[in-house]
Amino acid sequence: MAGTVELDIAGLEGNMMAQPRVFAHDAKGFDPADYDELLLPVPTADETVFMQRGACLYVGVDVTTITVVMESGNEATFLNIPAGSFLPILVIKIKEALTAPAVDVVSGDIVVLW
Repeated sequence: MAGTVELDIAGLEGNMMAQPRVFAHDAKGFDPADYDELLLPVPTADETVFMQRGACLYVGVDVTTITVVMESGNEATFLNIPAGSFLPILVIKIKEALTAPAVDVVSGDIVVLW
């Protein structure tokens, strides 16, 4: 039996400068087999994973369309992202990502940053 995942995504509290964050403390290549899954490790049976923030994305290939679920829970689609782009958005799921001509990205083309 798998553990549980709890989303605890609170907005910024107080002064932004009073809560400095390191840009990224972890990274993993995104596997398209994980579309629509939460962007965090799967917990073991006796573990609970607390997701404090969404993840930013690094896109290593030209992507024509990427559809994500934002930290707010809203779905958003971004278009025409050139290779080598950093997306400073906070996402909890990647729903779809396509390269030209409408081909799925492969494992590692997108890097998830926390």
